[in-house]
Amino acid sequence: GEICDNGVDDDDDAFIDCDDFDCADDPACIGEVCDNGLDDDEDGFTDCDDFDCASDPFCGGEFCSNGVDDDGDSYIDCKDLNCDGDPACPDEICSNGMDDDGDAFIDCDDWDCTDHQACPGEICDNGVDDDEDGHIDCADFDCASDPAC
Repeated sequence: GEICDNGVDDDDDAFIDCDDFDCADDPACIGEVCDNGLDDDEDGFTDCDDFDCASDPFCGGEFCSNGVDDDGDSYIDCKDLNCDGDPACPDEICSNGMDDDGDAFIDCDDWDCTDHQACPGEICDNGVDDDEDGHIDCADFDCASDPAC
């Protein structure tokens, strides 16, 4: 029979190794299935840790402009955190009332605007929810290191 990883046509049928139909079920010829938790090709690497999966959408992250949830995390294209900074996804403009980067957060409610000059942080002693996150003064996480708190 054909030995599936020695570079020789062992059974003299003009097919060598994985090109030989006798090797169709051999682990060396199956390749890595990138999302089943198994080392399918028995090379010591599993799923996305296997170099065979480098270009697999499951392992390669989100393709940010194809309308598909490539990485299986329920977020599509620019709504996926893996697309932050991708040329296909515009940055959030922090003062125009629009969701520019498509992540469902607008202006100062968007994490991209946390340190933007248009978005005030929490003032820790004025009794107002300055950053509009539902927490006031010392109850706001932004004030954790403030001496007044």
